[in-house]
Parts: sequence; structure tokens; C-alpha cells
Amino acid sequence: MARYVLFHTVACLTRQQLQRLAENLAGHPEVRLLRMCASTLAGRLMAEFEAPDRETLTAWLVDRNVRAGEVFRVELEWQDGAMHRY
Repeated sequence: MARYVLFHTVACLTRQQLQRLAENLAGHPEVRLLRMCASTLAGRLMAEFEAPDRETLTAWLVDRNVRAGEVFRVELEWQDGAMHRY
């Protein structure tokens, strides 16, 4: 499966609303939420997913009332000094 990163504006969402969003995005067999990070001060959210393709991910997000603003496919990742290719 391909890996994707989403950047989304979450202005005015409380921690409890962000928690419900994370729960809503988790537990799907076709699209998998790997991690989600948010800043309530900046009003921004970053989420990382595994999905078969961008179209599936985008449609899945729309079904959950999340506008897929900036979504990009991860091709390279650096972790602990090592590069990984996807």
C-alpha cells in the first residue's frame, strides 16, 4: 500500500473534537491511519495514512467530512539516519 500525508486546517477544534476525529479516521480495512499530529494553537493537523491510491483516500476522507486539502504521496522517508523508498 502507498503512504500519504494530509495537511489540514482545524481552526477552532477542541482537543475532544480532535480526539473524535482521530477515532473516526481509525479502524478502516482499506485506509489505515498511521499517525495524526495537531496544533490547536496553529490550527493545523498532519495525518499519515496507508491507502491503495490517492482517489480511494480522498473519497474516504470526503465520506468522513474531511476536506482533503494538501495530500501528497510519500516516496522517500528518513528515519534514524536511513532513507526508505516507497
